[in-house]
Amino acid sequence: MEFVPAPAVHRVLCADCGTPIVPNSANLCVACLRNTVDITEGIPKQGLYRKSGIYEMDTHPHSHPALVAYCRNCERFLSPPAAWTIARPESPELLSICLKKLKGLNKVRLADAQFTWTDPHSKWLRVAITIQKEVLVNTILEQTFEIEFLVQYDQCPDCARLAVKNTRKTLVQVRLKISHKRTFFYLEEPIFKHNS
Repeated sequence: MEFVPAPAVHRVLCADCGTPIVPNSANLCVACLRNTVDITEGIPKQGLYRKSGIYEMDTHPHSHPALVAYCRNCERFLSPPAAWTIARPESPELLSICLKKLKGLNKVRLADAQFTWTDPHSKWLRVAITIQKEVLVNTILEQTFEIEFLVQYDQCPDCARLAVKNTRKTLVQVRLKISHKRTFFYLEEPIFKHNS
């Protein structure tokens, strides 16, 4: 057997802290690169804060409320833009609804997303998200952070229609100022055909 040495790995010092690292285009270590570049910029972490039992908007310009609408009658969540779907707590369907609510996720690559534990009776949902983004040439930075969503009680259109009696979906009014009645006959034929 002959001993073959492994190729030597050349190292350089980080430009900020002086730690020996494998050379990259920025010549910064991962910790210093995270301090200089924020890949989570534009993604809201939490848009509401609690002040004496009342949820108020945060005054930070990039913080948007991460609200998830939930109908208590039929136990469905609002899936943007207008579909109401059944989703169990901590299910992939609910995770998909939460991720659709986030703005700024299209600028990064989503590596992983999962729920973190919260009290079952809590109105907060916590999602741990891992994102990746190329910050410099051939330098990909990965970061994990938590986002909190507030479950807001709302009423879906189906339950709202059931709650109010004698509601109609459509109302058509036709006025005709001519001597013949052919237009009325053309309108009555499809109405009778579809049993409306």
